[in-house]
Amino acid sequence: MPELYGRAVTTGTVTVEHFDTIWGRINRQLTTVPAGAVDELLAVLDAAVARHVTDWLVTSPNPVSLSDLRDRVDEALLDIAPDLMDRTAEAEENTTTLHRRGNTFILTAGSQTTSAAIADALEEKARDRLADLRRERTKLDADDAAELPGLPTVSQVKGEVLLGLLGDSPERMKIRVNLFRGTVDGIHGIGAGYVGGVGWIDTISADKLESAATVVREITTDPEEYPTSDHYRFRFTDKLFLEGRDGHCRFPSCTVPASQCENDHIVSSPYTDPTSDGATHVSNGQKLCKPHHQAKTEGAWTCHTSDGGYTIHWTGPDGHSVTTLASGPLARFRGMSPEEVAAIATRDVPDIPALE
Repeated sequence: MPELYGRAVTTGTVTVEHFDTIWGRINRQLTTVPAGAVDELLAVLDAAVARHVTDWLVTSPNPVSLSDLRDRVDEALLDIAPDLMDRTAEAEENTTTLHRRGNTFILTAGSQTTSAAIADALEEKARDRLADLRRERTKLDADDAAELPGLPTVSQVKGEVLLGLLGDSPERMKIRVNLFRGTVDGIHGIGAGYVGGVGWIDTISADKLESAATVVREITTDPEEYPTSDHYRFRFTDKLFLEGRDGHCRFPSCTVPASQCENDHIVSSPYTDPTSDGATHVSNGQKLCKPHHQAKTEGAWTCHTSDGGYTIHWTGPDGHSVTTLASGPLARFRGMSPEEVAAIATRDVPDIPALE
């Protein structure tokens, strides 16, 4: 990757951590490749990733997010070797392990998608349980409450939740995962998929997630097809579009997945600021995590957009300006027709060295 290395030396925007992310994503795909084909295949993957990432870095604002870089590397790998990524995912899914060291258990999930889903579900259930404990304590008088020990930590409650699921409890963990895929008929997804907090996933993993879906919605990539709402809250389909467009919190350097973020009006809504005229429309919306949403609401940071939310310019308390770009799957397909989006998922891919 001489061109990419040259950019790192001359600009300082790419660090050792960034190169480690690139090499880690590439080498992950070589675990199922016969030893005799590794060198040849590695050269092909290196070249494809270097071209894609170098082109992206030209327009990417600084600092370069590791999660955004991960997604760009995976995009390149999906373009050049989708079958190889499928094989890697199958191999990983079949290698789930559980080890015990004294009173410590180490569970290695079969895939990043499964791992992220389990973590999100445990986090949500643990916080719900903590909220219940706090409500119960508010019903006690001050003397009784003072005699109680402190509330358990989120980590402790997660452990209790997990033990409950393994025991006689009838509870079953329910998880919500939004999977974004291309579609031809508006019902069935095709090709690779994108999951918030995980990134791009292979076709086989996407097929398995979709087969368990209880709700399927068609989300158009054209923001003009979303009507402006007369209300303060964004419509459900608006929220899905913003999640798919942004990928993660739009505040500079924040990587909280968009699925865990709040919906914000870039230009404030007249419902919250009578002097403002911000519309409830996807072109005036963005995903912000709770702390950064609060920072914007309090006026510590301000922002504006000139292209409907794809590019957002931030200004901090000291006048310093930073630009963030939408990095979700819908941003990749900006300006494309549904037919063009579907064509990417069904395209012919270049030949790569035989793996047999």
